Amino acid sequence: MKAFLKNNLFILLIIAVLVFSIFVPGPGMLVKKVENITLYLTFIAMFASGLGLSLTNIKDGFRDWKSIIFSFLSVYLIFPLVTIALMFAIKTTQGDIFIGSMILAAQSSTLASAVVFTASANGNVPLALIITIINNITSAVLTPLVLKVTLSLSEPVSFSAGEMIIKLLLALVLPIILAQILRRLMGKKVERISPYRKIVSMFVVLVIVLSGASAAAEHIKKNVSTALLVILIVAGLHIIMLLISMLYLKLTKAGKESKAAVLFTSTQKTLPASLLIWESYFPSYLLAPLVLVLHHITQLLIDSFVVSRLTRRNKE
Repeated sequence: MKAFLKNNLFILLIIAVLVFSIFVPGPGMLVKKVENITLYLTFIAMFASGLGLSLTNIKDGFRDWKSIIFSFLSVYLIFPLVTIALMFAIKTTQGDIFIGSMILAAQSSTLASAVVFTASANGNVPLALIITIINNITSAVLTPLVLKVTLSLSEPVSFSAGEMIIKLLLALVLPIILAQILRRLMGKKVERISPYRKIVSMFVVLVIVLSGASAAAEHIKKNVSTALLVILIVAGLHIIMLLISMLYLKLTKAGKESKAAVLFTSTQKTLPASLLIWESYFPSYLLAPLVLVLHHITQLLIDSFVVSRLTRRNKE
């Protein structure tokens, strides 16, 4: 029981905050009233995660350049195409769920969990780091462009892609650069603050979830069936992306160490940036953050199972 709680603490906390926000939305609404709070929290989360990115031996990851290209295409091309196809298949091409799904599809891979999961599975951490850094730095430009294209297919929504690019540069790219500069200056001393860094990163994500879920609380309680549909959608979407990544790994006969890096960096999507975009540009779509939060929970749950399978295989 203790091992389960330790390994799944963050997932359980997200679920707890989500349920609390739905039934007690007051605290989250107070947080939401603070101007640009999600922007500041996203900056802090990305900075804290950026401090954990060690570039030691990162050049070794460039040997698997095919996987770098595949993961990039998976995040910004395959994932959006699969999401659009799924939305049309279930005839959900407008409204909150569609908007939330398109925001999700346009996001970069996670900055922290993909690397952590790769390390836990004894995978190629340098490869996971390279893919993570490339995807997150390019997301400031590609996320608005992908979102612009996907939304134009159905939902008549207008937003400034240029303004979004600037906001994402400040919230996503700048904190990573500053974090790496600080790592250089601090050297090995940065490891001393690692436990606190992780706590700060987790706390910030939980506050972002609290704020986003509270805004949708009343709509969620009135649309329980919709919430259940969202769980099926995000679970199905993540499983499909895992299967596509597995197919790539089988066709290219990638090494055992590369499997974990490819699976997690090609399928996981970041939460803070997606909620920032929702709050800044699509706040009227009140159920959209439900898609983002439930996908994050689902991907962590499914990938925890994948980690255990990969760990056993890598030891064989």
